[in-house]
Formats: sequence, C-alpha cells, structure tokens
Amino acid sequence: MALSGRPHTAEQWRVYLAGYSADLLRVADAVRLHELGDGRRAFGWLGFAGAGQDALAAVEERLGVTLPPGYRAFLEASDGWLEMGPFVWTMRTTADVGWLRDIEPELCDAGDEDDELMARALLVSADADACYWLLDPADVSDDGEWAAYVWASWYPGLGDRFDSFADLVAAERESFEELNARDGRPVEPAGAAELVAEGRRMALRGDVGGAAERFESAARKGSGAGQYLAVVIAAFLQPQAAHHRIRNDVLGHPHVVEAVGADECAPSLYRCSCGASPVRGPSGW
Repeated sequence: MALSGRPHTAEQWRVYLAGYSADLLRVADAVRLHELGDGRRAFGWLGFAGAGQDALAAVEERLGVTLPPGYRAFLEASDGWLEMGPFVWTMRTTADVGWLRDIEPELCDAGDEDDELMARALLVSADADACYWLLDPADVSDDGEWAAYVWASWYPGLGDRFDSFADLVAAERESFEELNARDGRPVEPAGAAELVAEGRRMALRGDVGGAAERFESAARKGSGAGQYLAVVIAAFLQPQAAHHRIRNDVLGHPHVVEAVGADECAPSLYRCSCGASPVRGPSGW
C-alpha cells in the first residue's frame, strides 16, 4: 500500500480490489449474487482485465490530459469495475470516461457556485443511484493526484472533498461496511462481543465518550446489542436526534430487536426519547 494506506500502484490496486471483491461477495444477498453470475463468484473478482499502456495513452490523448497516477493505476489494474459501493454500481472504462460537461451537460448549468468545478470535472462513475464521481483537474496535489468529489441528488451541492480517487474509494468502502453492519450483515464481525463488554465497563466507570465509541465500533461489526446501546447513549448526549436514531438504527433492524428483546427494546427507547432516567442495556450495563 501507499504510505497513506491507500492503493497507488496497479499492483496495490489489484490487492485492494481483490479484498473489496471478497467483502462484497460475502455479504451480498441472493438476488445480487445471481446478477453477478457464477463466474465472478468463482473468481472472487468484480473487475475486468486491466487496461494496457496503449489504451491508457489513447484515453489521455482523447482527453488532452495526463490522468492522475492513482486513478491511472486503477484502470491499469481493472479497466472498469462493478459494485464500487452502496450507490455506485459500475465505473467507467478507458473507452467511456470523459468530461462531465460532455456526458451530462445539464449538471454543469445548475446556477450554483459549483458550476465552474462541474464544468471542468472528469466523470469516472457510470451506473449509479443519482450520483456521480468526479475528479477535479484544477485541484492537484504535489504528487499529481486530483481532488475527488461526489455529486448526489441528496446533497445540497457537492459532497465532501477527497484528496484523491483512492481516498474516495476508501470512503465508499467504509460506507458500504457500515451500512451492511447496521443491517446485520457485517463484513468483519470478529470482536463485536468484546467491544460491547468493554463499552459496558466504561459506562459503569462513567466514561460515556469511551463507551459510546466502543458501542459504535461493535455496531459496525454487526452487533445488535452494540447498535442498541449506542442509540441509548446517544439519546442522552443528543436528545434532539433521539427519534431519528431510534427509527433508523433500531426499529428498522430486526437483528437489533432480536438481540435486545422486543419487550426490553420498545419501552427502554421510549424512556430515552422522553429524556427519562438512564436505562439498563440488554443483560444490564
């Protein structure tokens, strides 16, 4: 890996993407596995053959720029990709990567402060859920990487800025892991019970911040108890957000209700949302 912990060379991308493929295939539901096909499941690879030097040179000549090294290495490892995350289902190849202004010109004339960036951005994503992955050729780091952004229909404007394409991929992978864990399909479940137990001990000592962090970490590993206890603590620390978290992180997730018990879950969360006295977690704190 690169010093930042992100893939940089083609070989680093192959290793990183092979691991990501394995994670995606491990937690995919039956419908998605069927769509991906037996071949991809057998090989454990959601990509394609890498682009050769002639193809990379051709796309750079067509675009009139030298691609940022990390993204160029990604194409060299796999010319395109399937299932890059929860909301991006395919990535563009050397044959169809291009300027946003040419591919989606209506997005470059929205009448807001992002128009200038959008007009110069390179569009690297393809099929997606109302979102676009963009690289900015005017925002270049010392090592040649272009800043990356996501434009999505659910943002008021461009989303967070990332230092590089690799950083954006890593953030999408973290989002994929978190969303799957909160649905009870964790990528890395090992160690969840230990985190819950440590969080309970910290809560009893009065270390609320530490307990909250442990419970959130356990939730990211798919622990229903950890997810419930994280919501309980959050309800006291940020009562204004209690209803949102109860609805989104507990009631809609059967694995959480199962871990806690329906008889315990509903009345406890009701007391939390009303600002009542602290409640006991499943099997006590």
